[in-house]
Amino acid sequence: MEYNSKSLTREGATMLALADQEEKALIIDEVIVSEKVITAGTDISTLTMADFTSPLTYGISSKVQSDNQFSVKSVITNHWQDSANTDHTTNKDFNVALVGVVAHVDGYVDQHVLTVAVGNDPFVLPAYQGTDVSFVFGITQAYSASQNVTIKMDGSAYALATDLDDVKNLQGSIGIAIDSKLKDYAKKDEVQNLIPDDIATTKNLADGDATTLKSAKDYADTQASGKADDSKVVHKTGDEEISGSKTFDTAPVDKTTGNPYITVTDLNNGLSTKVTDNKDGTEQLNGSKVQPFNKLSDTIGGRNYFLNSNQPITVSDGGTNNRFAVIPTKLNTLSAGNYIFTADVSGLVGNQTSLTIGLSNPNDPSDNYSRNVPIIDGTVTKKTTITDDDDIHTNVIIYCGSNDWAGSAGCTAIYTNYQLIKSDVLKDWTPAPEDKVNVSDMRKPASDVAGIEEVNAKQDKIGYTPANAANVVDRNPDTGVVSKPTDFTNLTVNGGKSVATSDDLKSLEASAWRQLDNQYVTRSADGKSFRKAGDDSSVLYKIDEEKKFIYFSFIIYNPGEVTLLNRIDFSSIVKNISFPGYSTFHISNISSGAGNSYYQISIANNQIQISGSASSLYVSSVSAEYQKTSSSGWEYSRCFVSYDELV
Repeated sequence: MEYNSKSLTREGATMLALADQEEKALIIDEVIVSEKVITAGTDISTLTMADFTSPLTYGISSKVQSDNQFSVKSVITNHWQDSANTDHTTNKDFNVALVGVVAHVDGYVDQHVLTVAVGNDPFVLPAYQGTDVSFVFGITQAYSASQNVTIKMDGSAYALATDLDDVKNLQGSIGIAIDSKLKDYAKKDEVQNLIPDDIATTKNLADGDATTLKSAKDYADTQASGKADDSKVVHKTGDEEISGSKTFDTAPVDKTTGNPYITVTDLNNGLSTKVTDNKDGTEQLNGSKVQPFNKLSDTIGGRNYFLNSNQPITVSDGGTNNRFAVIPTKLNTLSAGNYIFTADVSGLVGNQTSLTIGLSNPNDPSDNYSRNVPIIDGTVTKKTTITDDDDIHTNVIIYCGSNDWAGSAGCTAIYTNYQLIKSDVLKDWTPAPEDKVNVSDMRKPASDVAGIEEVNAKQDKIGYTPANAANVVDRNPDTGVVSKPTDFTNLTVNGGKSVATSDDLKSLEASAWRQLDNQYVTRSADGKSFRKAGDDSSVLYKIDEEKKFIYFSFIIYNPGEVTLLNRIDFSSIVKNISFPGYSTFHISNISSGAGNSYYQISIANNQIQISGSASSLYVSSVSAEYQKTSSSGWEYSRCFVSYDELV
């Protein structure tokens, strides 16, 4: 029986890195075995729980950790009980070809294979036929010496019989210890000898011995002498009336809340230090006028350097491009210090367990430094330390897969609630202060609000009796415009011409193409400063409310300078645009310049970003090309994206 091939898995390395980073323990849960045969040349570090077909599961019997390695033992048997005390047996000979140790990071529920062993001469566990057969499997695994990780066993772990030998040797000394602890307690017959002779017993009372009964009464009277009259004391329960003045050394405590009752002096002291609202955005505190903290605009510690950070960013391999997106910050320089990037990740296509994230040059996304970050519970977190001020890599670059451009092929990822903060401590997502509503903006001074008396006084000066509202059509006396909905039948104007209703006009408007105001079409040479595109640029769009698609076509002119990025901003029309969740989707375009090179099209901050490396005088849309499923054929239509709701 030999298991010469063993390895720490990639998922195991990720768990050790996470436990080290968050200073949490790594919990070893169980050992799983499978008959699956691993072919020669297979990289066994890539094995996961999915590779253990029809596994048997066993508890951990012992764990030893020293320096940068740990050892685990488990009893592999044909007859065992699980953690719920349910019996299990093997109904056939079982070839233990593959063994894995399963673990999880403390505080996380997801389990992964930590280390694996492959048998080149595996043990065959015979079918259970009334005879228990077992063997003890042990594995020792090393890990990075730089990782300070505490490894623990799951609470359901058990000990081997050999581990209990020392405990058996202690039994004699344990008995001696117990006897010594009980030596000071009285025995039953010793307690009987302590009862006074003149106390009546149950037998005495039953026999009716008058002398004994009197003795019992005298003893009871003596013991009760000086005791309070039950009718004149305050009891712990029931309703009672207490007269006279009573004083207490300590304040009574409320049974429900555990709080002491306050005195009149305490109440007066509290009122003397109350806070008063001055009705002008300030407060009066202990006689001083102060400015209160505004939690909607004021910040403590690191702020989010991304604007519109709640708008989803969809990064998807559209066949040729669109494997990454760049998120601009509000900074021209990242000063020295620690920075933390976090984001929620969803819509994953490509079985990613990590994503490439880093800092990039706004003028050249290929100039970046990045690394793979594990996806944990739908979230990615990347910490970066900047030693010297950096005025070049001030944007964040995100990919839809791991291992940069090449590893993002065929992948999709949607980033939401993303933030970049300068801090040593991870914080929950908050929007940038510029994206918040200030409380002071929602306040009106009293001088701008009419009182009830003023309203009543104006009503009294009307000078005539108003008509019954149910019998009139309300309209503006200056313009004649009807001010509330009114039902008319067979309404015509100018000699019988039919009148279109607002619903008629809305229906017509809904199916019409519109031109987007050119203020929402911009261009940039460096990815940071933007200005309006050429005057002859045109973006047409049409909304399909049933499918929640916004169709569009564009031609954008970039005269007079190098343009590496164009943007079409639909935030005044719809919210949260994204690429449809098809198997494959990309938008084809064409541009002038070297070889009519294609521009990359991505989505960020509710804007369509059209970026490329060529200097182009114009870029124009062609079509949307997509496969709804991996088995369906290609379809073509006008360019379109999805949206959540209309503005």
